[in-house]
Amino acid sequence: VYWDDIKILPITEVTKEKTTKFIVLNENKEEEYPTRLYLGQKTQFVVRIENREFETVNYTLQVKLENEVLKTENIRLKHNSAWEKKISIIPNAIGDLLRLEFVLYKESEKYKQFDLWVSCEVDYENLEVLENYSTTPPQIKNGGFEGYGYWLRDENGNFKWERTKEEAYNGTYSYKIGQSGSLNAGDFAYIVQKAKVDKPGFVFLSFAVKDNYDGENLGLIKRVLINDKVVWEDDIGGNEGWVVQKIPVFVEGVFRLKLGIYSTKYIKEMENNVYFDDIRLEGVKI
Repeated sequence: VYWDDIKILPITEVTKEKTTKFIVLNENKEEEYPTRLYLGQKTQFVVRIENREFETVNYTLQVKLENEVLKTENIRLKHNSAWEKKISIIPNAIGDLLRLEFVLYKESEKYKQFDLWVSCEVDYENLEVLENYSTTPPQIKNGGFEGYGYWLRDENGNFKWERTKEEAYNGTYSYKIGQSGSLNAGDFAYIVQKAKVDKPGFVFLSFAVKDNYDGENLGLIKRVLINDKVVWEDDIGGNEGWVVQKIPVFVEGVFRLKLGIYSTKYIKEMENNVYFDDIRLEGVKI
């Protein structure tokens, strides 16, 4: 038997598992994580990495929202040492169920990961931030209904439609949608137009709307949608006259704009009418 280059290793190197502790906490170092973020507004987390690998390791930390990198940190740690830092991220996307990932790489290989599911919304008390995420608004064609064409209809239920001189906010005509019989829960009637933007971003949707119902709690709702997602709604009632709404909306690629009415319950046949006029998309200028 021949022996050569014999080394005696510390007993801990033989018996202990090589590992890295990867800890993500909220800004107060607690495990109560934020679930609602706001576009363009800073959110903070505390990240701690502890090297128990029995060697010096080069780590990379990446924080991603919907697979887009928001933050990168490169960390070199000796064995039995730790790194802790408060990490600030600024969300740049909106949605109801977004994946926020904290990914730790060890020597360029993905090693550990911590995920959160969050929503990201617009803070309507701080609309100035939208200017950083705006896009050039496309033109809505025949948005004042002074001419014909460009609008399609999408309906389910008993409704009547017409370009009319009965009411107008700006110019001579508006577009009227009304009941032509009883309605059931889930019935709807929308005018629809497609538009396109070259890059994703925010624009302001401006429109004038009026209804003729004096009562309350009818169950018929005025509603506006972008790609079938509700961006504005209000009960029919109160006979408020013409009201101009201006709301920020996120658009990308080819999108569908819908304006109309939606029934939340059975409604007997009545003379309920809603009028839309002066529909425009505008640039974001606060």
